[in-house]
Amino acid sequence: MSMSESSVAPMANLSYGQRLVVWTARCWVHGYMNRCPVFQLLHDIYLDVGAPEAVAEVDAFFSTLATSGRARLSFGDPGCRCETCRSVGECEAKLVTCLASLQKGCHTRATGILDRWLPATAAQTALIPARRWSIALFAQNLLLETIPRGFHDDGPAGLCGTQEIAGRSVH
Repeated sequence: MSMSESSVAPMANLSYGQRLVVWTARCWVHGYMNRCPVFQLLHDIYLDVGAPEAVAEVDAFFSTLATSGRARLSFGDPGCRCETCRSVGECEAKLVTCLASLQKGCHTRATGILDRWLPATAAQTALIPARRWSIALFAQNLLLETIPRGFHDDGPAGLCGTQEIAGRSVH
């Protein structure tokens, strides 16, 4: 996992639920990469939206990605204010699409995304907390829509705040 990836899609074009998912990914990865606790911050945010139970699912999901991932994954730095990180990257768009697909009951699409990121067993493991995370958001009326191709850019990683987790780049 790494921090940073270029994109052309501004965060402002996303729904609140989509922005929450992208911010959550960035926050979790930032904490992991910098060895700083973010659980309480995530808990407070999810408590505000009425879904504090989702934080354990977020942690389980990203822990599986960080320890079992086989692909380079990028998630923008939550503390960065440059134009690059205020945009949505490919991995972020795929994460939102994965959770949106689970909300709609389309496990095939979600599994396809996770299968590209993780070995088969780990993908099945990650599917469980991803599904629970998506349900917690749905229960609070945070309905996610997929982010279509072309909304994000597959630009090069490493433009700002790039870090790697287990040999992977995470934005």
